[in-house]
Amino acid sequence: MNIDNQLLSVIEGLDWALEEYKDAMDDPTKGYSFYTGYSRATIETAKDRLLTIVENYRNLTQEEKLLTSN
Repeated sequence: MNIDNQLLSVIEGLDWALEEYKDAMDDPTKGYSFYTGYSRATIETAKDRLLTIVENYRNLTQEEKLLTSN
């Protein structure tokens, strides 16, 4: 998966979390405590995926530097 698609996937996950927030606030059986746990998991997933994207990007640019220097 290219970097653009990886970033769009992270954004989609965050958008989904925002929708879950709206739903949780409207549902008295869920509310704040439900969304707090859900949002934490979403943030942790987004962070991990962004770190992977950064690592992949750094590897890619490093490979390009090596190819152009030879």
